[in-house]
Amino acid sequence: MYINSLNKTNYIKNVDTGSSIHLTVSDYDESLVDLTSYDSVEVIIGDDTGRLREINPTLESDTGELSFDFTSDDLLPEGEYYLEVHLIESDGSIRVAPSERKFYMHVTKSLDEVGDMVNVITIQEFEQRIQDAETTANDAATYANNQGDYAKQEADRLVGTDVSQLDTELTNHKDNTSNPHSVTKSQVGLGNVDNVQQASKNDFDDLVARVGNNENLNTNEKSKIILALNEVNNKADDIASNLTAHKAELTNHKDNTSNPHSVTKSQVGLGNVDDVQQAAKTNFDSHVSKTATDGAHGMGSVASKDYEEGGWSPKFEGSDVAGSTTYNRNDGRYIKIGNMVHVMFDIYINTLDSNIAGDLNITGLPFLNGGMRNAVSLERFARISLASNMTTISGEIRENENHIRLYFSGDNQYNQRVAASDISSTTLIAGFATYSIW
Repeated sequence: MYINSLNKTNYIKNVDTGSSIHLTVSDYDESLVDLTSYDSVEVIIGDDTGRLREINPTLESDTGELSFDFTSDDLLPEGEYYLEVHLIESDGSIRVAPSERKFYMHVTKSLDEVGDMVNVITIQEFEQRIQDAETTANDAATYANNQGDYAKQEADRLVGTDVSQLDTELTNHKDNTSNPHSVTKSQVGLGNVDNVQQASKNDFDDLVARVGNNENLNTNEKSKIILALNEVNNKADDIASNLTAHKAELTNHKDNTSNPHSVTKSQVGLGNVDDVQQAAKTNFDSHVSKTATDGAHGMGSVASKDYEEGGWSPKFEGSDVAGSTTYNRNDGRYIKIGNMVHVMFDIYINTLDSNIAGDLNITGLPFLNGGMRNAVSLERFARISLASNMTTISGEIRENENHIRLYFSGDNQYNQRVAASDISSTTLIAGFATYSIW
């Protein structure tokens, strides 16, 4: 018996509880098995260690179709698993599909749980990672370019506005003669001086002359005046000394360019700027201009390869008469990296054209084989009439051809071409190959 996936859900994320998996079970003649005729049906999922999950699927009438999904209790970790469908009779006997080989189910990590790089990936994962890497590189280049423009604009704004404003404020402060530091008379050594009008120099000199000439002054008055004059002289000396010192201090303060007021970067509008060496603008512009093909942004040599992927339509055709055969499926995929092409195909005939004649070929390869002959690996084939003494079938892509030749092979026998008359309306074949297009 065979298992076929209807909605191509061989791959599922390890947190996906919303996707349903639809399968059909068919006999060797491709006819669908009536699952409802059995006492019960179980889906078994496991690996090399044994069973891991047993799920009761939903059966779709007598179409041979079943479906199931994962609940939060059924979720499996990332890995490759085997899937079997067990058909249980009322007497306890069990039929198991697939009868031969294995049906694989791949559980991959979701974006929420991506961690360490896995050592083995599928073709689909490889394709997706290349696409994601190209998208990331392009987004990174765009983002870096935008950020470079923004950084330049901000730098111009800060230098042109904030630094200029600071320079203006410092100049105004330096030229400010209105006591910007609120210096007091005590700080300049005049704490004991009253803020009253003083005698003029002429009046003072006249007083001194009068004292010296003893005019109109008694002895007591003379003594007081002499003491007062001596005190004034002493204070005048102190004032002159203090004024000289403070003048020197103010001059030093005015000429001090070592941030005497401890102005911070936040006070000048640069609070978010780190005190680190900046990249030269030329180096930044050079990096922004690089692309993924230059090996920038971690892409290395992969991004410089010529990468392409797509589909192709494999068909059975005869070398003498191609025929117009119809198919249940004739699916093909290809991946081209540089000059190397990897192709996959799966063909299942619906109605064979009776006019087809000659040697049998699989046509429609997406590119001409420009290198040496290449063998084709056949995964499976059925309902092809083997020639006498032949035991199997092989394939070959010859140089300068864009189709696959099919051969019968046997022990101690020369290979013999498969003829169009050796297939029927139920023939199926699937395989893959790699060749170059030099």
